[in-house]
Amino acid sequence: MYDLVTVGHFAFDWIVRKSLKSRWTLGGPPTYVSLSARALGAKVSSISKVGADFSDEYVTWLSRNGVDLQRVKRTMGHTTRFKITYDDATRTLQLIARCEPIGLKDVQREVKTKAIHIAPIANEISSRVALSLCRHRKLVSLDPQGFLRRFDRNGYVHPKRWLDKTLLKEIDVLKASSKELSIATRTKDLKKGLSKAKRLGPRTCIATMGADGVLLLSEDASYYKVPAYTPTHVVDPTGSGDAFAGAFLVEYLKTGDSVWSTAFASAAASFVVEGVGPSNFGERHQTEERAENIMEKVKKV
Repeated sequence: MYDLVTVGHFAFDWIVRKSLKSRWTLGGPPTYVSLSARALGAKVSSISKVGADFSDEYVTWLSRNGVDLQRVKRTMGHTTRFKITYDDATRTLQLIARCEPIGLKDVQREVKTKAIHIAPIANEISSRVALSLCRHRKLVSLDPQGFLRRFDRNGYVHPKRWLDKTLLKEIDVLKASSKELSIATRTKDLKKGLSKAKRLGPRTCIATMGADGVLLLSEDASYYKVPAYTPTHVVDPTGSGDAFAGAFLVEYLKTGDSVWSTAFASAAASFVVEGVGPSNFGERHQTEERAENIMEKVKKV
């Protein structure tokens, strides 16, 4: 029995940031969600597809770090690749290569897990596949970022309208950036956006706001502003949202407390930005210490 299974593409990220020497790093939700959860003691696995360029070195490294890869299929094509350019407060995404989509046959086998996190990044998961994953009726979490992206002929990412009411009806936890939530719900008012999303099905709705923290709409329809933890230094923010998701789900499974779990997740994300790529994850005692600091500043709004 796994604690958490993440569904989506592994990826290679070419990070362009003034303070960094550009290079390819391993990325994608299965990387950051799984490693974040694993650092906190969870048993994790992934359902994904990678290309022939996904070397045995990556397989060995992930396996040694506790990520089960039994349901990861290697194809003859390329692993999904993104160029991610940071310029002050903006981020530009360019799709360089896309692996085969994850199909119904890839998710048909029963997954014995306490939670499933659905996290597309490049249209690799259809609504039909996502709904098939929901049949397990464990705790089902969704990060809809991939559903909200379209790609121009040069691979640059642009926002796309999306609001799948049939799928959202089956989701327990919805986690999206404030920008993504605004696009999906067609409102810039975060409270209204979260409320609209929650009415469609999810018990818990989370809007992440980067350095401005998180707005949480809890199971009992209460809103909480959960601040971000200020890291010692910011090196690379890539993957912090996925690390947040992994930590939230691990702690939510343990406590059932969405407010504490959000603070805990915010603390976990703060470690990731202090390193390059998937290199820095806080252990449980370190994450709890930062989370307690955050909890002192949480406000019901």
